Amino acid sequence: MTAKTIERDQKTGTVPEDDSTLQAAAEPAVRVIEYLGNDYVAVEKETGQGNQLQMLPVDKLSSTEEIKVSDLLGDEGRNAYLSARRRAAAALSDKMVTSIDGDESGENFGLMRKNGHWFLVGRINYQSGGTFQQSDFDLKIIPPANLIFYDTLVLSWHHIKDRVPDAVDAFTSPNKDIALIKTKNKLIIYPIGGEQLAETPLAELDLPEGTSVVMAEWGIGSYVESWEKSFLSYGAQALTGASVRIR
Repeated sequence: MTAKTIERDQKTGTVPEDDSTLQAAAEPAVRVIEYLGNDYVAVEKETGQGNQLQMLPVDKLSSTEEIKVSDLLGDEGRNAYLSARRRAAAALSDKMVTSIDGDESGENFGLMRKNGHWFLVGRINYQSGGTFQQSDFDLKIIPPANLIFYDTLVLSWHHIKDRVPDAVDAFTSPNKDIALIKTKNKLIIYPIGGEQLAETPLAELDLPEGTSVVMAEWGIGSYVESWEKSFLSYGAQALTGASVRIR
């Protein structure tokens, strides 16, 4: 599910009234949540000068300091980030780039979903033809356990696409007995047997098109009831029978 929060950008100072570009940058920044974990949240910040990626600590979301690559991945991770960024910047040479952001500290990075897994990505923001644009690049580093606790897909993505051609994402349980397959407008729940999806799904849930998953947690026993009570106490509502089809 994609969530949006509106916050004042704490890094923006006083803006001259006659500078419309800086005035736009001073407006409240829209932050779209891309990933939510126990300790960190990855967001995309929409600004007047292009969308930037941010990693923030869950317990200090109002802090002006962003998490740097080196904070999570150490000096080796920072060097890998800068090397990948230089290659990505060189690939922009044929796009008539007039300016490119500087990010030697390694702050413009986050997490994206692809083929059933979370991937670390960096972003370059640049200007070309008078417009602000962006280009993402893979870090090719496995996210550390303190960032992503569980990210195992017990079925191959090839097998999932064979069974559900319009699948765009998938999750499998730690017990290896349930798979959640997401399409553009559905979440389909399959039992797993013999390392394959069962012939018939257990249920289907309708989703608004454009919905994306930002967090996946698995619970059993008393945790299920505890989580349900917590969600309801924060205003969550049970899905209607029309949006859930039990097979």
